[in-house]
Amino acid sequence: MSAPLRTRRLLRELRQLKQSPSPHYILDATDSIDRWTLRLRGAADTLYADEEYTLVFEFPADYPHEAPTVTFAG
Repeated sequence: MSAPLRTRRLLRELRQLKQSPSPHYILDATDSIDRWTLRLRGAADTLYADEEYTLVFEFPADYPHEAPTVTFAG
């Protein structure tokens, strides 16, 4: 995928995240189009209720043909 198409795709997905807020996640930072940080909250009435996890998404040059790398941050 060419860089402009990749960038448009990521910008569209980022805009959708911002326009559709959820009680289960918070978009913390988008340092660049290639790296996003989200905080996930455990759903009520589950084992994960009241828990919060920080995930870092890093998008490769071949996104969406190649999956992003997702890691838990401390």
